[in-house]
Amino acid sequence: MSQLEEYHQDLMADIRREADASGIMMVEAFFDRMTERLTEAGELDAVDRAFYQSGEGAQRLRIDGYAGDPRDAEGVLGLIICDYFDSPDVQTFGKPDLPRLVNPLVRFLKKALTPEFRDALNEVSPAFQVSDLIIATWSQVTKVKLILGLPPEKWSSLMYGL
Repeated sequence: MSQLEEYHQDLMADIRREADASGIMMVEAFFDRMTERLTEAGELDAVDRAFYQSGEGAQRLRIDGYAGDPRDAEGVLGLIICDYFDSPDVQTFGKPDLPRLVNPLVRFLKKALTPEFRDALNEVSPAFQVSDLIIATWSQVTKVKLILGLPPEKWSSLMYGL
């Protein structure tokens, strides 16, 4: 077994344990692990989970979380989506995969900017909170940072594939 395969198996086992111990979905445990590392590296200051998904295909909307309030981040709105699969096998990732992963997040942002979308959501849902934040701060947003959460074994295939 290669170091990469061993790391992958250890990571998947850690995520399963965390999900079981916390009573959360595995993608949420992965989100927590990934954003913890990004925060430790200084890439993010604050992180909030805000899972929302609807639609299919070209109509699919999705977000897993956001990087705090843009007013506290020099106008940067950080939106997070994760590419997580519970698989014993190491997964690969390349440039052709980007639209499939990022477009649902972009579509969520476009919808979240509309009061009609926000008002159709339950006020206690994380998606409502994100949409409300986006609408309230949009005039102060100077940059939108789309953050794609990938398991570390996909990082090298991303770097070499682009």
